[in-house]
Amino acid sequence: SYQLLNQRGESLLSSQKKLSIDKEAEVIFDRERINSPAPWTAETPNLYTLIISIKEPNGKIIESTSCQVGFRTVEIANSQLLVNGQPILIKGVNYHEHNEDNGHYVQESLLQKDFELWKKYNVNTIRTSHYPQQELFYELCDRYGIYVIDEANIESHGMGYDLNVGKTLGNNPLFKEAHLERTLNMYERDKNHPCVIIWSLGNEAGNGVNFYATYSFLKERDDSRPVQYERAGLQWNTDIYCP
Repeated sequence: SYQLLNQRGESLLSSQKKLSIDKEAEVIFDRERINSPAPWTAETPNLYTLIISIKEPNGKIIESTSCQVGFRTVEIANSQLLVNGQPILIKGVNYHEHNEDNGHYVQESLLQKDFELWKKYNVNTIRTSHYPQQELFYELCDRYGIYVIDEANIESHGMGYDLNVGKTLGNNPLFKEAHLERTLNMYERDKNHPCVIIWSLGNEAGNGVNFYATYSFLKERDDSRPVQYERAGLQWNTDIYCP
């Protein structure tokens, strides 16, 4: 069963389906409409709580999990990036998971300070350079109101950008599955976060057949977000020309 709660804890939607579970099972609920949901933006990070439960026939809950969700749209129209139909100005930074004392480990208290500084200085967007961040990062972005350009952990700039087949990992078919798996892992984990408004295929890894594949992979599964890749330049496998 599922239940959607608003900010006051009131139930807006709920439904349940019967199914037989052996080792695993998939259930698809019918689409429902919410009238005038409070939209999620960087300025108004309105969140709802979605609860998913598995119950025994007598109604006893066996397992339950929840997550925060938001309602917003993202599109590019007339050369402008729009959130909920309104143009936004990206004021962002690249973010590495690094601390001068702890190295490549940033605990919640330090991460919280970063968010407070970003909001204080009007930073509204983070590019996860050059790998997806820990899950807490996205939860805080949802809560604080920070747009995210979510970047797959693909970077091989040490091999250059030669577009001849096999010269870079991005244009070598032997590495196609590796590119797709890293892109899939990012997508499946982060797809339900309203803060994620753009997917990034990676950083400085040349262009070629593997990035054609990862771009197509994301566009087939998610038509609600633009996809960018800086090494694609003006080629077809990027929706944004980005530095």
